[in-house]
Amino acid sequence: MGFDVGIYYITALLSILGPVKEVSGIVQTRKPKRPNYSLEHFGELFQVECENFMSGILQFEQSTIGNVLFDSNSISTFPEKPSLVLLGTVGIMYMADPNLFGGDVQVILKGNNESFVMQKSHGFSDECRGLGVAEMAWSLKMGRTNRANKEMAYHALEVLHGIVKSSETKSNQAMVSTFTKMPPIPRGYSGQTFFEYVEEIGIAL
Repeated sequence: MGFDVGIYYITALLSILGPVKEVSGIVQTRKPKRPNYSLEHFGELFQVECENFMSGILQFEQSTIGNVLFDSNSISTFPEKPSLVLLGTVGIMYMADPNLFGGDVQVILKGNNESFVMQKSHGFSDECRGLGVAEMAWSLKMGRTNRANKEMAYHALEVLHGIVKSSETKSNQAMVSTFTKMPPIPRGYSGQTFFEYVEEIGIAL
């Protein structure tokens, strides 16, 4: 569960908050024998061989504390309603699903009960599944590090493995790898009209 879907959420947190310093966690395989509902093998039991429950606490290098929970045993709803929330000193930010592309970001400011949708300041607000590859190509051309780089990907995997190791050893796990947090794509490249920049210029900077 964590290595299949959770990697998207870990990567989103890393891109916003930077590297993780230390992790702890619990990993389980709940109900390892389950009935098969396919027509060919209906009713037969099959063995779940991977984790299907992962809970972790992440301590980021800049002192932020994060909690993650990946559970494929909970009641399924369609469409899924995953949650990625950042709680700060002046407000709460509800992020869009990192497993999808696009979506609104909602904020509740301190002293308020109602949320508002943040105004979009960038292009690429739709299903831009190839954006990371395009930005990598521009980075190679411009001689700079791409934002979704291999160092961050390796660190994200080490975080997940650290949660597993912590569950096995009953101890916190210090991260060995790190990465340099890249700046976000510049604001303002949101249109394709005659008087505005095209979106591609944004990822070229």
